[in-house]
Amino acid sequence: MTMKMKAILSGAVLFLVAGSLAVYWFYFSEPDALPGEKQMVKAINGLLPEANAGEIQEVIKVDGKHVAAPFISNEGVYGVSTWV
Repeated sequence: MTMKMKAILSGAVLFLVAGSLAVYWFYFSEPDALPGEKQMVKAINGLLPEANAGEIQEVIKVDGKHVAAPFISNEGVYGVSTWV
């Protein structure tokens, strides 16, 4: 077997192992804990400053990996943020 063939085979094996680990990490690992309500407000305002979120009303668990967090902005406008 030539060096070029060994390098291609090693690269393919490495690619398959990395791909398998990525699939496991994205689809089968447990999600992290949700941040607290203050951290959620900071994250909402950090990603979407015009939302101007002021208070999370409730955290509604949709399933094992998804939640919805309705909020009220500082101007009294209602909105919702979804978290995975």
